[in-house]
Amino acid sequence: MLDRDTRHALHSPSVDEGEGESWLVSYLDVLTLLITLFVLLLSMAGNGMAPRAASSVAMRHA
Repeated sequence: MLDRDTRHALHSPSVDEGEGESWLVSYLDVLTLLITLFVLLLSMAGNGMAPRAASSVAMRHA
């Protein structure tokens, strides 16, 4: 027969016990998606500097 501590350790938590932190999982999911979006945008943005030859040619035609 199992003693009280072992039975308590093997007892699966009910729905009510786990609801206190369910918002945290959703919050972290949204945070992860936002960070991924900003990393993607930064990777596509480049550094903002055009190559010298291309910028000098563009300045002559302006």
